[in-house]
Amino acid sequence: MGSSAVGIDFGKWGFIDKTGKFVIPPKYFQARQFHDGLAAVSTWKDGHGYTWAFIDHKGHQVGPVFNDVKDLQDGFAIVSLVSKTEQAGVMSKYGKVTVIDAWELDDYQEGLMGFIKNGLAGFMDKSGKVVIQAKFAGVGRFSEGLAPVILNDQPNEVSKDRFEHRYYSNDKDRFVGFIDRTGELVIPARFRIDHSSTPFINDEKSSFKNGLAVLRAADGKFGAIDKAGRWVIKPTFVQLNQFFDGLAAARIAK
Repeated sequence: MGSSAVGIDFGKWGFIDKTGKFVIPPKYFQARQFHDGLAAVSTWKDGHGYTWAFIDHKGHQVGPVFNDVKDLQDGFAIVSLVSKTEQAGVMSKYGKVTVIDAWELDDYQEGLMGFIKNGLAGFMDKSGKVVIQAKFAGVGRFSEGLAPVILNDQPNEVSKDRFEHRYYSNDKDRFVGFIDRTGELVIPARFRIDHSSTPFINDEKSSFKNGLAVLRAADGKFGAIDKAGRWVIKPTFVQLNQFFDGLAAARIAK
């Protein structure tokens, strides 16, 4: 079925069909597009903030209410359960929820997703089975068989806001290396990366694409390495974007 999320006023989102007719009334605070037959929608309660749930094409709720959700991917969604501890979990497209022994979960890619427990990050599969133990200060997503990691000699500080949401900080310079799917460090952590607001490394440039990853040397200049960790493009650029169609936008100093 073809329906699209639209908003007619602040806090009034619903779904229309291709004729412009509302097929799901505009009653949601926020609404996302459909994925795998379900869409994430939120409602707002004064003094409590907003909560999320999933609906089908008829507007029927599938599964319980959550603190936060990510869109469905490969038949399941990463969710944060309604609790003071913000317990992480996954929900199938049929509404079945599996509680995961982790604080937070990252997006699922190449069969694995990053997770955080006790301030450290590792990887698990979508069933919640730990594949790579939580022993890193930060992890990125697997791409072409490798994932960027920050070693635990650069620990995170953990704090919470008034909604009990966790935040992670580290004002020091960080250095990233790469692990394979067994968790072995195959490229040493010698590439500089900006300190992130969470232990998840969300900079897509630092992931491999067509055999290259765009990274920074210790002096802050950008270049690109191959899967052996060798500089294929020397770090001489002030800025360097990811390669697409064989080319990458680059900036040099004035």
